[in-house]
Amino acid sequence: MKVSLKQRNSFFVKTMLTYVLIFTIPFAIFGLSTYYWAASTIKEQTDNTYLGLLEDTRREVERSFNALDTFAVQLSYMPRIAKFMNMEGNSFSYERVDIGDLLNTMNELNIYKSTYPLLDEIVLHFNGKDTVLSTLGKDNTERFFLDLLRYRDITPDQWQVILSEPNNRRILLPEEVGISSQSRRVITYIQSLPPGGSGFQATLMLLIREESLRQMLSSSALAEQSAVYMADAQGKPIASVNGTAEIGSYVQTRLAAKAAPAVSGSLGSVALSDGSSYSVYHSLPDSHGWSYTIAVPSGTVLAKLTLIRNAAIGLSLFYLALGIGLSYLLARRNYRPLAKLIELVRSKLMREASPGNEFHFLEHTIYDMLTDANRSEYEIALYRPLARNTCLTRLITQSSTGDDGLLQAMELLDLSFPNDLFACAALLLSEEQQMPEAFYGSVRTRLEELGVTFYWVEIDETNKTLLLNMEREGDREPALAAVAEELRAASVAFRCIGAGAVCRQLAELNRSYESALRALEFRFLKGDGSVIDADEYNEEGQWNGYLAEETQLIQALAAGDGSAARQMAAAVMQHYVSRHRLTPEAMRYLGYSIAAAALKALEQANIGPSPSFRLKDMMQLDTMEEMIRAIGRLYEEAVQLLAKDDESGSGQLIRDVKTYLNDSYSDQNLSLTSVAEAFRISPSYLSRSFKGVTGTTFINYVNRRRIEASKPLLDGSATILQVAQQVGFDNDITFRRLFKKYMGITPSQYKPS
Repeated sequence: MKVSLKQRNSFFVKTMLTYVLIFTIPFAIFGLSTYYWAASTIKEQTDNTYLGLLEDTRREVERSFNALDTFAVQLSYMPRIAKFMNMEGNSFSYERVDIGDLLNTMNELNIYKSTYPLLDEIVLHFNGKDTVLSTLGKDNTERFFLDLLRYRDITPDQWQVILSEPNNRRILLPEEVGISSQSRRVITYIQSLPPGGSGFQATLMLLIREESLRQMLSSSALAEQSAVYMADAQGKPIASVNGTAEIGSYVQTRLAAKAAPAVSGSLGSVALSDGSSYSVYHSLPDSHGWSYTIAVPSGTVLAKLTLIRNAAIGLSLFYLALGIGLSYLLARRNYRPLAKLIELVRSKLMREASPGNEFHFLEHTIYDMLTDANRSEYEIALYRPLARNTCLTRLITQSSTGDDGLLQAMELLDLSFPNDLFACAALLLSEEQQMPEAFYGSVRTRLEELGVTFYWVEIDETNKTLLLNMEREGDREPALAAVAEELRAASVAFRCIGAGAVCRQLAELNRSYESALRALEFRFLKGDGSVIDADEYNEEGQWNGYLAEETQLIQALAAGDGSAARQMAAAVMQHYVSRHRLTPEAMRYLGYSIAAAALKALEQANIGPSPSFRLKDMMQLDTMEEMIRAIGRLYEEAVQLLAKDDESGSGQLIRDVKTYLNDSYSDQNLSLTSVAEAFRISPSYLSRSFKGVTGTTFINYVNRRRIEASKPLLDGSATILQVAQQVGFDNDITFRRLFKKYMGITPSQYKPS
């Protein structure tokens, strides 16, 4: 029922004014008070929230760098590193250091690198020995900083100066560095070993990718919609996420001008050229003097504040409308506004209000609220697939124990698991490729026939994960076989499917996912297109780096029999893999050692040209078949180089002498004079020729050959004196001294494989 105000202006207006004074004014005052209290409270809580997240990020980065300090201390007490630091001499030649110790040390460095996700490469420079040992390989200082690690602004001579001085947690800011001919932007952490000592024996360099810091910043809740910056004490940028040039310039200018507050707080706001604005917060510097800054879109910072303000405004308007309504109701008892409001809310219709209608604004407000609700429902439906994938990714990569928020999100997204058993399977594609739409339907049909419920989780372009929910434990293998068949049918090239362990609780899915990723590592044994269960293999196999068949391989290459050398290399690798149950990393070092026999054969023949294949490339191969083929190509090239040397006739005399020595090294009467007489040449000529061709002296070569021959005999079945006499020494004292000289340890400490 509509009544014009003009019809009853006198009585109605006076009555309305009376009731307005009684009801409306107190309600309006209460609404405004609520508005200002809520606005100030939410603004303070919002600022504290972002500052707290920024402090958490600062502590996380500082904790990661403190872990590097701990790692430097641990590395100082690593037995092999300690032995190398205390070893006399100015180099690590193969005559003084066993290659097995070097390989094991580099293997341990690679294991440490995988243990610390922040690390990209580990480099050890031994003071006074002109030797660098790293995850990139072993070399002298000058070649290392020329070939393996080339800094744009630091020359090898400058590195010589830097490494000759003590360094305490010295950090070089991000710069482009050539690492094994690949350009990377890295931060360099330099620490003298042992840390804190008055004198240092080595220098540790840890290379940290700038991308790793950005990933650390991206992993926090800060980087979802905000720009995060790290800067040093002078305001120079270190790393940033989601940053822009304008925001970065503003932050750098403020920090360089020492405009940052002494405590964590706001740096102000910045308006960009595109019209957007950001609120900027700043944290206290960490122990390195680094500061952390976050630029949050003003809309994000004020989102909660705007919501509360709107709610407070709505509440104030509601109070105002309620006061007016009560006044109007008392003024006109036969007027029923409540029925009209309920009808309006139910119908979601906007009706034309008569002029002077007190409920006109309220009607518009209710309509706007309903419109916003419709828009929210549409956005939820639009982003539902992404939300499901995000929820599943968190489920398999993190422990969900006690995570009620994750479980509630799963209920909202209709993620259900009808069966009691769970398992993850990691899929590694051969390349970035689009999965056909028909593939998903085919896989779902096949697995439903097996009674298996599955969810597809997108990790990145080449890494996918299947979450299987099964009734029986035996359903996992046929389900994964069906997935592999569908991948081949859809012409999707994949490297491997890693089968994770079966578990009974959702909270254990992260362990199943970790075992699935571990299974992918063993594609080294099975090759592309395979399904691998990590339980088929173990990672407890050990290999001490000693290759007993090395001499036979070198002899076959020296004889020019490349085919026999290749067959022997393949058999040796198969033997060690089956006997020792080696990890993939140890297998690569085994292949490295087998390949190194070619270089030793060339070195013994004093052949200068090196093969085109580099040994460090052996560590990048993915399968054992690829490694065997690479060794075969290397052996073939070495045989060709040896053949060319034989055709030229150079060094033939010395090769004959070396053959004679290899057959007669156990003769205790063997000497330079007796060998010269056997070849009818003078001892002085033999000494000069042997030194010129081989690069070592006659007696040094004989002693080295005898020490190599003694290693397999030190198995405990014979005394050290008996072993010394069997390889040509007339006493064990000389044998012990030379063994310690060449191997770095005593014969009693050596244990053959």
